[in-house]
Amino acid sequence: YNFGLGYDPNSDDYKVVKISEDDLEAPTEALSLKTGSCRKIYEGYCTFQCDNMDYLTSVRRTFHWLADSEGYRFSLFHLIISNEAFGELPLSKEMPLLCDTIEQGLTVLDGMLSVNFVCVKEDTIVFDLWVMKEYGIEESWTKLFTMKDSRKRFQVLPITPKYIFADGRVLLNSDRRDVLRKFKESDRRSNLYSASK
Repeated sequence: YNFGLGYDPNSDDYKVVKISEDDLEAPTEALSLKTGSCRKIYEGYCTFQCDNMDYLTSVRRTFHWLADSEGYRFSLFHLIISNEAFGELPLSKEMPLLCDTIEQGLTVLDGMLSVNFVCVKEDTIVFDLWVMKEYGIEESWTKLFTMKDSRKRFQVLPITPKYIFADGRVLLNSDRRDVLRKFKESDRRSNLYSASK
């Protein structure tokens, strides 16, 4: 299961949401911390597929997650905290949306939804980082950068974007000590440093 904690200003309440990772029959559950009541939601999109997420991503009082939909393609689903209604946001058609990517992630950078994909292209591991500059607008998806690595795939995972600086640099997190030294940014000289010692 994956969880999210969000505030509902309409009811002045915090809610904890639980979404199943792989059981299509399992309901989504929403727990009200104010009343202690738990509601099971059976309609909507109740599976979760994000390799490097430990919790649901929250923007605009709405939980977001990536899941595979019909045709084995990724979709970006959401659950509005206040009315517990499901929906879907558009992804860019330029993203590698087929479910054969090695890794995918969803986070928030500077208040914007951010999606990243790791996939193999011509025997090279490719990491793409995208942000949605205008919430809900498909055309506002912008690729921030691409990094490439020719090494074996499991030497580079996982990578999680954590913060975007005012000058556009992005802080990345990885469990691997040397992952940031291995990647080379594709379109400009990078200043990538390993934070671990």
